[in-house]
Amino acid sequence: MSTPPAAPTRRGRTRKWRSVWRVARYVIGLVLAGFALDAVFGQRNELSGAGTYLNHVHWVWIAVAVVSEILCLIAYGMLLRRLLAAGRMDVSAR
Repeated sequence: MSTPPAAPTRRGRTRKWRSVWRVARYVIGLVLAGFALDAVFGQRNELSGAGTYLNHVHWVWIAVAVVSEILCLIAYGMLLRRLLAAGRMDVSAR
């Protein structure tokens, strides 16, 4: 008389799903990368035409934009710090 095969253990099923998920994430990443490349190379004419805009850039306005963006990020950080302080969480400025 032979014994029936043992049911798969929980640990065995977990390992199996981890390996399946690892492969699935890799495949999904490759598919998304393919879509991104198709989007970029499909719009090649628009991207090549964008280079002509860089010939007429006013660098002073670029500097103003960079400085204003830095100030915006600092203000956002201060806002988050104040919100966390309102919730009684002490966070340093760094």
